[in-house]
Amino acid sequence: MSQYNKLAKNTLWFAIGEFGSKLITFFMVPLYTSVLTRKDFGQVDIFNTTLSLLIPFISLILPEAVLRFSLDKDEDKSEVLTNALIIILIMYILYIIVFNKLLNLEFLSSTQLIFNLILLFTVIKQLFSFFSKSIDKIIVYSLGGILQTILTVSLNIYFLLIIKMGINGIFYSILISEILIALYYFYFSKGYDYIKIRKINLNKTKDMLKFSIPLIPNVLNWWIMNVSDRYILLYFLGYESTGLYAVSCKIPTIIAIVNTIFYQSWQLAAIENYNSKERDSFYTNIFKINMALMFIICSGVLMILKIFMRFYVSNNFYIAYKYIPLLLIGTIFSSFSSFFGVGYIATKNTHKAFTTSIMSSLVNIIINVLLIPYIGIQAAAASTLLAYLTLWVVRIYQTRIYYTITIDYKKLVLSIFVVLYQSYLIIYYEDINIVMQIFLFIFAIAIYYKEMAILICKIKNHLVDKLYNRKCHIK
Repeated sequence: MSQYNKLAKNTLWFAIGEFGSKLITFFMVPLYTSVLTRKDFGQVDIFNTTLSLLIPFISLILPEAVLRFSLDKDEDKSEVLTNALIIILIMYILYIIVFNKLLNLEFLSSTQLIFNLILLFTVIKQLFSFFSKSIDKIIVYSLGGILQTILTVSLNIYFLLIIKMGINGIFYSILISEILIALYYFYFSKGYDYIKIRKINLNKTKDMLKFSIPLIPNVLNWWIMNVSDRYILLYFLGYESTGLYAVSCKIPTIIAIVNTIFYQSWQLAAIENYNSKERDSFYTNIFKINMALMFIICSGVLMILKIFMRFYVSNNFYIAYKYIPLLLIGTIFSSFSSFFGVGYIATKNTHKAFTTSIMSSLVNIIINVLLIPYIGIQAAAASTLLAYLTLWVVRIYQTRIYYTITIDYKKLVLSIFVVLYQSYLIIYYEDINIVMQIFLFIFAIAIYYKEMAILICKIKNHLVDKLYNRKCHIK
């Protein structure tokens, strides 16, 4: 199987799983905004934000290490998984003993046990889901995402609409879902066959931690740029503003889902092809398609944004549309940063990601602290965009020692102009400007006509022409 075909196959399976699990939060927003107040929605968001902060410190990013080390043919997979699990359990016990009491959120006191259990099973789920990928059980991984979608939606409907538990119903839904899916990955990846106490190896643990710990600042950086602005908004403006901002962050989920799906398969392909003679051309071709998809999807979402928000959320949350455009563009640069960041994992030089993380995080925090008191929620959106742009630019420069990716800067500048102008029309004009938005969307497609033609051609070759032994060719 060619490198392109394998990438396409894995992307398809990851899409099946990720579209389900990642779209949960997107499709649940209409339900949440209809039964929760802005304050309640803000509290749920802070709950999830705090959870996402603690996960990398409990896991020490060892699931990533399990994936990377298990992909090496000479590695003992049982040894890799066992050592990772032991360290994670030790870190969780330390958290319960030492740090648990440091959490002092207004609404968390009554849900502390639920919070801690969600934290544990989320990390366990993450570990065994990454392990299933590493042993090429891509279907198992993908079906897990589908099952979690079904569980979460069903439980939310039950707890919120049938027995009307309010905000606590959301927490119970998350807990039950995480427990069951963690057990699913453990069983179907046959984790029980690989976990062997006699496989504990301090040298292996040291090697894995050497790989994973430098990733913590990088993951923390993603947390800072994605969700730390919630705490700053909470401090200056309160839970209601946090709730509005949380709703606005759900729309960029569309682009984030596409990026997550692609990144899952791209990570495997980049590692497998890192020592290939065609590495640079392969990386460049894939990035061209990635850039085209990101900008076209973003432009399409901006085109229908105002119309969609009328039906998507209750009137109490409609004003959130003003903060979405800059967040959408920020998500594009986030995807580009992820693409270039694979080089750190492929080479096992994860400590190099530290500098990029620090720089972009500082940009985000400084802008938030300085501007949120004066500009409000829009400052949080702008800081996210600028931080991701900074991250990508730095990574372009830093990863040149690993590989060379050729960027078409003319198309890049044109694309940025299109989505920024669309954003301007949305933020500063009450009218929908649908005619102009459609024109700009068509223009975005025209910019990447060649890339889209190549993509369609490759899909056609892979899915159809195999039956007839014919191929199309795009020069």
